[in-house]
Amino acid sequence: MANSLLFYNFAMSKVLVIDDERDIVDMIETLLELDFDAEVVKAYNGQEGLDALASGEVFDLIISDVNMPILKGPEVFKQNSNAGNFPFVLMTGSDDLEQSFLNEFNSANPNNSVITKPWDQDEFLRTMKKILAA
Repeated sequence: MANSLLFYNFAMSKVLVIDDERDIVDMIETLLELDFDAEVVKAYNGQEGLDALASGEVFDLIISDVNMPILKGPEVFKQNSNAGNFPFVLMTGSDDLEQSFLNEFNSANPNNSVITKPWDQDEFLRTMKKILAA
């Protein structure tokens, strides 16, 4: 008989993924579903992400690209701070984030993180585990 202490029963997490690159959204969705049994809500620009926030849904995590059409990731983050302050991961392909913004971002929620693109899958999964297991 298997030792039941070896099995973990995490409640299903709900994650909002915002990126204008559909392939990245699909890849993140697959990783989160397989590794964390997460429910993923997809948005393909910042405005769609804000619409998801405005719906009143509660998210365990928001993952957003920084540079997107219509509304950028930092603007979505600022709205998140007012809407629920859910843990937030920003993905960026450059070092275009100002230090004053990073200070605000890091102090808003202890689980907030920045991931540099292209990201390493293991690093990505470690970051997700830290946040979703908290």
